[in-house]
Amino acid sequence: MNKKTNFALVGLYLLTCLLLAACQELSPQEIQTQAEKIAASIFATQTAEARFFTPTPTATTTLTPTPTPPATATPVPTPTPSPTPTRVLSLDPSQVLYLSACCSDLDFYSLEPSQTWGTTAQIVSEAFVGLTRQNEETSEVEPGMATSWDVSSDGLVWTFHLRSDVPWVRYNPTTRRVERVTDTSGQVRYVTAYDFEYGILRVLSPEMAWGYEELLDLIVGAEAFHDGSGVVSSVGVRALDKSTLEIRLTRPASYFDVIAGMWSTVALPEWLIEAEGEEWTETGNFQGYGPYVLKEWVHDSHLTLVKNPHWPGTENIPQPTIEEITWTLMDDDVALAAYMAGELDSVVLRQDTLASAQDDPQLAVQPNLCTYYYGFNTQKKPFDDPRVRLAFSLAVDRQALVEEVLQGDGEPARWVSRPGMRAAPTLENYPDLGVTYRPEAAKSLLDEVYANRSQMAPITLVFPEFELHRSIAEAIQAMWSETLEIEVALVPMNWSDYLDLLENDVPQIFQRGWCAYPDAHGILGDLFHSDARFPNYTNWANDEFDDLIDQAASSTDTAARTEWYAQAEDILVSQEAVVIPLYWYTQSTLTQPYIQRTYSRIDGIERLEKWAVLEH
Repeated sequence: MNKKTNFALVGLYLLTCLLLAACQELSPQEIQTQAEKIAASIFATQTAEARFFTPTPTATTTLTPTPTPPATATPVPTPTPSPTPTRVLSLDPSQVLYLSACCSDLDFYSLEPSQTWGTTAQIVSEAFVGLTRQNEETSEVEPGMATSWDVSSDGLVWTFHLRSDVPWVRYNPTTRRVERVTDTSGQVRYVTAYDFEYGILRVLSPEMAWGYEELLDLIVGAEAFHDGSGVVSSVGVRALDKSTLEIRLTRPASYFDVIAGMWSTVALPEWLIEAEGEEWTETGNFQGYGPYVLKEWVHDSHLTLVKNPHWPGTENIPQPTIEEITWTLMDDDVALAAYMAGELDSVVLRQDTLASAQDDPQLAVQPNLCTYYYGFNTQKKPFDDPRVRLAFSLAVDRQALVEEVLQGDGEPARWVSRPGMRAAPTLENYPDLGVTYRPEAAKSLLDEVYANRSQMAPITLVFPEFELHRSIAEAIQAMWSETLEIEVALVPMNWSDYLDLLENDVPQIFQRGWCAYPDAHGILGDLFHSDARFPNYTNWANDEFDDLIDQAASSTDTAARTEWYAQAEDILVSQEAVVIPLYWYTQSTLTQPYIQRTYSRIDGIERLEKWAVLEH
């Protein structure tokens, strides 16, 4: 499997769950559970899926149709939960926030920004601030460490102007204080453009290859450098002075301001990494500069951040009010019990517990920037005809799918780019866009091409062998049978064989999930443009679609970009019906009433510096 495919598929399997998210029978935490257990080696596409699914031991590795009754999962022993740290009695309760991380048999993943995801991505986003910072409630890009930035008239050169008053800090276990870092001459080290240059080049280096470097391929020389065919001096990242960073791109990319705020583009402490190597992220060594900094990481147990009193605070990134934040590793059922007992302040709900919380006034449902869909091989009959593809899409009752199979844990998807991403169409502004359940129209379309159904080639739907994948496939199989009078064979496969099949012999219909960064280009451009970084396996290309994506990528006008993306979506899911969008992911959380907080729409990354623990 090539490197691009590896990254794309890990986005599906979590974050499936990064990403590997998308890695949800599993909740967002379960995405992470499956992703962290499988994904240390698989990267972006499967993330979106593992979140909902529990692996089953049964797997089919050939294209021989299998019976459709639900598979019986082999019981898994319940792991011993990690103990929740005792609440800190030396601190006022209003100064501490207690959260959970999955799972009891896993450690936190790396705090190295080039290798982090899941809960540790949340932690890294508090310890470091990117050049920009995306607002978690509006998706709009705001200043981060850069107070402003300029873009050349051709869109190829981005110049970031950095603030100069943010020191590097570390928590000193001996003094129990957060202290500013000094150099060998005793001078305070402040974050500079040179630290950002070092950090970005470190992510791109072949030695650190993990997948995030793919997001930076649009930087001049980046792809050649990280695949080993180029040299670092050719990469278009350069500190012009302590407060000015220049980044040169290979093509216009109005969405680069979002990428510039991700953890793959943060400043890193070169002096510390050179001295400590891989141990630089450990307790007592770690240095950061964000609203919080690492206080303690007890491996296989818990991790605590402490407020950085030297963070100057800005209008959109304030000084924190909560003194400490502790994440404890525990299984989802243990976390929910701890929340109900008052030992945790917020918890993410798993799909099978969502129904019991529907009447809880503290329940909040947030968008998760992942989309679950079926793709067509547009070169295999009968799906070489867009009328047939559209008929199969219109025959799917997405509302019933969400309510009956997902138990409400999702939103029916009418197009691909999830509302909540910047520049993605919304149902409010585009009420007629996309595909809905229209059984009569579906039957009429198919009749135009195959009035005699016996003339159609046998059809198979292939999907990874996970319990929810199977449940979804069986539900849709029944819808197609009832509406279109077509029998579709279901073919579950183990994950590795499924990936090999997509690479070598794409089936007629296949399951995909995709999690993207919070801009519509992250799925429409990065996945479906004919020159996309990641494979979509549909064997489809369209010049009009490409032109719309290129126009949107070159514009900084969000309203205009949204309109272009809406037109592109119409081509993708209606006119050409290349994919069947099924549902958009959601994340359901319970939060104690004494927690004052915001709710993120940027793929679960919260801005914890804005939270407060009220008196209780």
